[in-house]
Amino acid sequence: MLAIVATLDAPGRFIFRDQLTRAALSVPLNLVEGSQRHTTREYGRFVEVAAGSAAETRYLLSVLGRLADGDAHLRRLEQDYETLVRRLQALRSQLTRLALEPRDGSPRT
Repeated sequence: MLAIVATLDAPGRFIFRDQLTRAALSVPLNLVEGSQRHTTREYGRFVEVAAGSAAETRYLLSVLGRLADGDAHLRRLEQDYETLVRRLQALRSQLTRLALEPRDGSPRT
């Protein structure tokens, strides 16, 4: 992957690598930060941001894959991030449902 980025001009190389790094690191950082929040709703918001960062990372990997004529390693990373995005979206949906449940555990009417 770095070999592909190396083919870009110096400013483009820095910008692309920097954006990919920031997006990829944002996923776990938001999950860790959100896990320390006091409410399910707050945590869910951080999961939502993490999912957005994972989607951004997936897109950047797809751009790299097109530049690399469908490199198999990049394609696998892109698929892994697609799975991650879906799982984070599912977690966000579950947290939203939990946040809406009454404290005693009975369903809302």
